[in-house]
Amino acid sequence: MTEKPTALVIDDQPQIRKLLRILLEQEHYRALESDSGRHGLSEIALRRPDVLLLDLGLPDIDGLAVLERLREWSKVPALVLSVRDGPEDKVLALDAGADDYVTKPFEATELLARLRAIQRRTSVGAEEVRFETVTFLLISAAAQ
Repeated sequence: MTEKPTALVIDDQPQIRKLLRILLEQEHYRALESDSGRHGLSEIALRRPDVLLLDLGLPDIDGLAVLERLREWSKVPALVLSVRDGPEDKVLALDAGADDYVTKPFEATELLARLRAIQRRTSVGAEEVRFETVTFLLISAAAQ
């Protein structure tokens, strides 16, 4: 049996986090939650989630800053989930490193489909990295 993928939700609204946790768990994700950008970045570093759902309006630092900091050291797929619905907001988030953008309120089925899509696009790269690492380890072991 394969391990459940882990999703981290960074949103300051408890009711949104609860709704997303329920949706994600129904889709066989292990759901983690964070209510601030700084805590969310720490959780990503410590728990290495498979996917991130990020609100832009956070109490400590803006979600765009979270994305920019995150992209300095991680390629975790990130789906922005925000009430900001202007085209400029979407462009800024995508340029800052988001893999997709969904506006609130959202349809659960669309959100889950977009989540699956960004994971499909990024899973190929993850497999390539693992393959290169295994190859490197095998070559290193053979050289010794």
